[in-house]
Amino acid sequence: MTTGAVHEPAPTARSPVERSAWLAALESSSEALAFHTPDWIDCICESDRYSDASRLYDFGDGRELIVPLVRRRTSPNRLASAASLPYGWGFGGPVGAGEVRNDEIAAVLEDLGRDTALSTSVRPNPLVASAAVPPAGLSVTLIRRSAHVLELEGDFEHVQRGFSSSGRRNLRKAEQSSLTLDSDCSGRLVSVFYELYLKSVKRWSEERRVPALARARLRRRDSLRKFEIVARRMGEACRIWVAWLDERPAAAIIVLTQGVNASYWRGAMDREVAGPARANFLLHSLAIEEACRAGRRYYHMGETDPSSSLARFKAHFGAEARPYIEYRLESPRIIAARDGLRRARRLLRRSKA
Repeated sequence: MTTGAVHEPAPTARSPVERSAWLAALESSSEALAFHTPDWIDCICESDRYSDASRLYDFGDGRELIVPLVRRRTSPNRLASAASLPYGWGFGGPVGAGEVRNDEIAAVLEDLGRDTALSTSVRPNPLVASAAVPPAGLSVTLIRRSAHVLELEGDFEHVQRGFSSSGRRNLRKAEQSSLTLDSDCSGRLVSVFYELYLKSVKRWSEERRVPALARARLRRRDSLRKFEIVARRMGEACRIWVAWLDERPAAAIIVLTQGVNASYWRGAMDREVAGPARANFLLHSLAIEEACRAGRRYYHMGETDPSSSLARFKAHFGAEARPYIEYRLESPRIIAARDGLRRARRLLRRSKA
């Protein structure tokens, strides 16, 4: 991301955004992910209690940016929160032709700070990694995060040379196993993925001792219907890869595409089957090869704790940790309520002194 001069005057914003203008803004963007598309916003709104609140920003010099945004449907509406994008739905933030600049992000934050939502979160593409300086007077929390991205420079053979030695060794083991592969963009493999996903949820819950109520809430949030909606609405932009071992599903990943970007969105596995055969190494290798063949420039592997075993797994493919900033804005009502609560606590402490 470049910094550039501050735009004057402030951009005008409009919502809803016409689909033709939205698609035109994405067409020439190297930073737009599948998560920035109107189809993805439709997936979110159909799957959960959200409404489309996306905005188009016109900077008056022919420069337009899109911010994919959804608002939680609540009653009353003034208690709603907004997100670009909600947890589990990928990255958001402004996109448009060329690179998004820091001053443009600051202008977007200033506008969103005037919104009626109680709180608004903005999680931009990690490729736009610089931290914009929020305008004075806004209550903005900057949260430092990290995501892994693999740059696809050259053909697959060149990219594969960037795999770690242990990564290549695990891949050879997977290739020499009796794993068979299948991939599809029609939704045919959704049920297979979801079967593996439920096994993964059960394993994660047992390892982390997640209470039964929280486990049920997680299954409701990530229902079979949700993945069916994504496969149906995203079409050719959503490919599910499945590895089988002796006719048993071992592992699966979902990869989304937009322009020059491929994004690994979700993965699941039966660890007892997938682990010994190194199925996940083979799945990601094939997805990366497909991205190279299609002329993609980046293979996004999602947010990761840099010190985790998952980060080490992603690094086997040459993916690098990209630090980025999530912006969380709070409305004056939230700030006033919190300040009032603090004053009440101070008075209570004094009364007990």
